[in-house]
Amino acid sequence: MIRARLLSDGGHYSGDHARYDWQTLNHFADISGEGVGVTLANADCPFMKVGKSTITSLDTSCPQIRVLAGGLIDGPNLGIHNQGGDDHFLQWFALKTHDVYDQTEAMRFALAHQKPMVVGQVTGKEPFYPNVSYGLLRVSDPNVLLWSLKPAEDGIEHAGIALRVRNMSGKKARFVASMKPGSILHAMRATHIETPTGPAHIVSGNLDETTAANAMETYLLTLAQ
Repeated sequence: MIRARLLSDGGHYSGDHARYDWQTLNHFADISGEGVGVTLANADCPFMKVGKSTITSLDTSCPQIRVLAGGLIDGPNLGIHNQGGDDHFLQWFALKTHDVYDQTEAMRFALAHQKPMVVGQVTGKEPFYPNVSYGLLRVSDPNVLLWSLKPAEDGIEHAGIALRVRNMSGKKARFVASMKPGSILHAMRATHIETPTGPAHIVSGNLDETTAANAMETYLLTLAQ
């Protein structure tokens, strides 16, 4: 997560060789004060302006952000003119107020907005589909978010299931990921394009791993038949 302040003011922006008029807006932006704040979840627009920032000045005194929806910010001779001929635009946002800022909750809220659940009927018998609740995967640390869970790009029959998690805390975290039903027979660490890089740690049929602060990790899992 990037804090829109200068390095000298506890943020992440350099005091020189930088441009401050537009900041990257990815999953969410949050404005927080003393025990109160609001989170803006964003699905479509890539940039925002903080306060009255200019190219050479980052304004952190005004608790306001403005989202850029199109626009030629560097004059008429650069960028895509007339929006490439498009004449209809739809941008999705969601707002949530909170008391004390919680980075993990802000990201969880943003992901729920950007990737809403798809509901469908599942039928079957015990023990595979209990009639009260069912979860395919459980991650022990609430600050380690499930980012994606899908068949591996090389095919589930060859590379298994690709699991991606993101540690939202500012410190190293140990987590246990368990699958249901069955257990994890084998696991590999992998790059984000799912190239195996080495074995992952399995304990009692569960993935037992440690991830660095603010890191995203990918694993390839083979389940017991």
